[in-house]
Amino acid sequence: MNKFYSFKTQAIMTLLCIGLHPVYSQDKYKQGVILLKDGKAIISEYTNDKDTYFLRNEKKGKSFRSDEIDAIVSEEYYSKIKKSNPWKSSIDSLIYFN
Repeated sequence: MNKFYSFKTQAIMTLLCIGLHPVYSQDKYKQGVILLKDGKAIISEYTNDKDTYFLRNEKKGKSFRSDEIDAIVSEEYYSKIKKSNPWKSSIDSLIYFN
């Protein structure tokens, strides 16, 4: 009876660990815009480990070295900068800071 009980306990614990693994693996990914040094911007989920970043979307993933990445910003910030007008910002700077 003890052997069955320990097997049953191990089976339940294994199923729980397998079932919870996707929940915990989702937590280490963050959403953002990854700006590469070659000028590209990638909207993706990402995680980092020592000297590499792993980016993924619904269909595929790709690994990048840390020296290939310029910055990581939020989608909100990226869209705000992308939609801004540099001439208007220059004029506003002259007006407000002089």
